[in-house]
Amino acid sequence: MVATCEACQAHISVTMKRIKCINCNHIYHSECVRFTGDSTSARTQWKCPKCVANERKGGDNSNTPVRVEKINKTARTVAANSDISVFVCDVPAASIDKDANLIINRLENILDAKLQSLKYEIVEELKATIFTELKNEIASLSSQMSQLQTSYSQLQDENDHLKSDVRTLQERISVSEDQLLELRSQFCRQQQQARMNNLEIVGLPQTSSESPVDLVLKIAEYAGVVLNRGDIDFAHRVQPQKAIAGRPKPIVAKLADPPNQPILNKFPILMSDS
Repeated sequence: MVATCEACQAHISVTMKRIKCINCNHIYHSECVRFTGDSTSARTQWKCPKCVANERKGGDNSNTPVRVEKINKTARTVAANSDISVFVCDVPAASIDKDANLIINRLENILDAKLQSLKYEIVEELKATIFTELKNEIASLSSQMSQLQTSYSQLQDENDHLKSDVRTLQERISVSEDQLLELRSQFCRQQQQARMNNLEIVGLPQTSSESPVDLVLKIAEYAGVVLNRGDIDFAHRVQPQKAIAGRPKPIVAKLADPPNQPILNKFPILMSDS
């Protein structure tokens, strides 16, 4: 419920200062009764001019309706006969309500216009900020895409070079494999040729003081083959692949091979019972 000033009969808004009489509980504008006290004790002891006048007359007519003119007259009388400062509003309530409504409407229009302007400014600022951020983000993404494209092109070139290197290496490996096969074939032929002058003698008893070279020379003499010590590159006993109990190790001798005269051709096939 909106309060009404008992002096001027105008509405008392929530932003206006007010004072309440402790006797009649009527509410007044602080300006209408010139009340300037802010302490709690002053407010709890304050009496309106009407109640003060009634107390001086010795009676209480607070329930009797009093017009504004009478209140004004009473207030002036109290002010003249006492030290209390009283301010009386003579402005009609209807005029105050009309002016207040006009002011409120004008303030609402001003606030609406200000809010619309502020809203427009905020929206425009947000648009500009978002547009700038999007523009920067797009520029950054474009730069990154360009870098990725450059990196992709470099990777493609490197991949092409690697493919070319792989093909070259495959060709070299193929040539190397052919060369390796040829070398293996040559090595096998050389081994076969080297083994053609190898002489294996089995079944000869083995002694601790024997000389394999002397044994080979004696066998050659027994076979009727002229063989000198210089015709023997080396001679020694070797471990057979399958050892037989009680059988001595065979002697392997490599003989020198004069050109076009294999020495082994001079040896007949000797059969002996071991």
